[in-house]
Amino acid sequence: MQTSGTADTAALLYADFVALWQGAPMPSKKIMTDWNRQEGAEATAVALPWGWMVRVSRTGEAALRLEAAGYSEEAAPLIRSMLEHAIRLRWAQAAGAEFVEVALRMRSKSLERIIEAQRGGWQHNPERVEKMEAAMQEQDEGLASSNHLQALKHVVDTDLDKFGFMYQQWLLETQVSHPTFLSASPYYAYEQRTGFDFYQQPIGQDPVSMTARGGPSRCRGQLQEHFRPG
Repeated sequence: MQTSGTADTAALLYADFVALWQGAPMPSKKIMTDWNRQEGAEATAVALPWGWMVRVSRTGEAALRLEAAGYSEEAAPLIRSMLEHAIRLRWAQAAGAEFVEVALRMRSKSLERIIEAQRGGWQHNPERVEKMEAAMQEQDEGLASSNHLQALKHVVDTDLDKFGFMYQQWLLETQVSHPTFLSASPYYAYEQRTGFDFYQQPIGQDPVSMTARGGPSRCRGQLQEHFRPG
């Protein structure tokens, strides 16, 4: 478990990283007088990574605040989300417009599942379903070859040297974020003579600071290059 002083230092370092990326050039606005798919994709190719970077930054801050309050174990889903966003963000810088199409396909698949789930549960109102179905049509059926990149592992395989370490961390945080032995293990202990002891607080907490503050530092260079004028 981190000491308070170490956690405070980590938070200050993280704040420095965030300040560095916030000092990068802001993205230029794309004004579309006559909207078409190509122009829409070009504009989205700037807006989407910007939103992802803000998500990485704020998620790391949220994880550090949880740690400071004694909830670093429970911050695992935030760290997992942060790592996944960071991988996608770094990949987007190299993938060109393809990452926008992949994001559209991921959204369509998710919306399809939401609509299909109505058969076993409550119903969405027709207007909401109509909007979801309309959003599903925004993907380009001619780019179905990108379907495999919806899976994070296939994105990682495009550059193992760049993404491999973050992917390993993501797999570990996935184990702690889902209902698994690892997610339960901080709250009980087994003694051969006495059996299980149960706790309402985790038995020791792994610090989140190194992972949390690492996200923006890994993305900052790519973001600066992506938003560089000209």
